[in-house]
Amino acid sequence: AISEMGNGNIVIGTNSGILLYNRHDNKVESFPGAEVIEDYAVKGMIIDKEGDLWIGTTHGLWLYQTKSKTFTCYEHGNGALLYMFNFNAMALTDKGCIALVVNDNLVIFNPSDVKHGKTTIGELVLTQLSVSGVPVNSTTKSDGRT
Repeated sequence: AISEMGNGNIVIGTNSGILLYNRHDNKVESFPGAEVIEDYAVKGMIIDKEGDLWIGTTHGLWLYQTKSKTFTCYEHGNGALLYMFNFNAMALTDKGCIALVVNDNLVIFNPSDVKHGKTTIGELVLTQLSVSGVPVNSTTKSDGRT
């Protein structure tokens, strides 16, 4: 996976984290602070509209914030595991959302909302529950009697 940062440098995703191609010095070097992901294969990367780098790895979705130079891991998103990324299956929509394929599902989110903790988990409502094909309710005992 390859992405170009706002300063023109190129980020290279590998089977052991990320590297940085520095155009000014014309050399490949370690990406500053990327030791936190060096044990994970990079499946995809994308730059959001704020210039931050999102990295899909074999151990979660990682965010590199360019201003603070920090990495944050999002292993779960609204309860969904985020580690089975399809290779290079990430896109930036015209409205600035990130779309990615993970665990054979399409996930779309607003990166700004995630960064600022504005995402919420919807309310789960069970209308029917069956165990081994037998309907159960709140008064059903473990032996199946009510």
